[in-house]
Amino acid sequence: MPPSLSTLLTTLEMGDFQDRWEVAKVLPSYGEIALPSLLALLQADDEDWELRWFVTRILGEMAGPGVVEGLIAVLLQGTDSDLAETAALALGNCGEAAVTVLTPLLSHPTHKKLAVKALAQIRHPAALTPLLTVAQDEEDAVRLTVIEALGQFHGERVIPVLLTALQDSAAPVRRAAAIALGGSMATLPLETLEQELVPRLMDDALAVAEAVAITLGRSQTAVATASLERLLQAPQTPVPLKVVAAHCLGRQESDLALTALTQAWAGATDAVQLAIIAALERLGETHRKPTVQATFQAWLAALIGQNHAIGQKQAIALALGRLQTRSAIPLLQRLGQDAEESVQLHAAAALRMVQTELMV
Repeated sequence: MPPSLSTLLTTLEMGDFQDRWEVAKVLPSYGEIALPSLLALLQADDEDWELRWFVTRILGEMAGPGVVEGLIAVLLQGTDSDLAETAALALGNCGEAAVTVLTPLLSHPTHKKLAVKALAQIRHPAALTPLLTVAQDEEDAVRLTVIEALGQFHGERVIPVLLTALQDSAAPVRRAAAIALGGSMATLPLETLEQELVPRLMDDALAVAEAVAITLGRSQTAVATASLERLLQAPQTPVPLKVVAAHCLGRQESDLALTALTQAWAGATDAVQLAIIAALERLGETHRKPTVQATFQAWLAALIGQNHAIGQKQAIALALGRLQTRSAIPLLQRLGQDAEESVQLHAAAALRMVQTELMV
């Protein structure tokens, strides 16, 4: 016999985490009959955050206009900002049914932020139009929430808004726009890449430039590769951004990317060289494996006997092992005589990888 609603509500209020977890699986099936009690729990206890979280989760999984209306009423009370935000999060889980009641709140300064937050969570085409109306809102926080949400949508209505947001005065908004554009890289024209996205690699905010580099890394075009190569080799590029550029080139899986990475090796800092090694190893998992193996062996041969570049020697050794580079066995045996014990251990590990493959 299934537990009564009263029993479930008591367990939800008084039980431990596991008890509440089990109740949360069942209670949504009771529908709107449970709504008054759940809303009362949501508003009654401002100390038990775990209880609020469970009530919010349950309400978000319940269907029916009464759920939306009840949550809107909580949101509009405005006496408890934390409670109002909790209600907004629950509304975000109510789907298309919540869009109609949330949209009018966008014109109310007091409730706008929470309405935007709720709409941003509704992964339904109906939420797109109201979100677009506040994409250029005067408040940075509102614009940021909208642009982050637009990343889940695609199409002609979204891309122009994201491109405009790349020029936003707030760096977090520009960063969010760059990330959101990553989902549309396959459809962006080359001239858009060159004119709108590539220039933002020089953004004053490092986080923005890194996001742009990552987005460009999702493009397999020569334009994207060339821009990342310039970023990697430019003396004025900050080291963290060079590291990101190297990793992005490794994801492009092209001969141009391989060439860009190998040419950037000489003179690069330790951190950048380690990033280049990781990126090349990724490319080595493709048909470019022989070229990558030869490159690693040449670099390692030049480093053997030198007391510096410990990290590089370790990384190359393991990469050669993972790539099953049989021709590197003599080189790895020499590396096993390195003055640094940690390098010896890495060389031994790489040899075991290669020799295990030989025994198979």
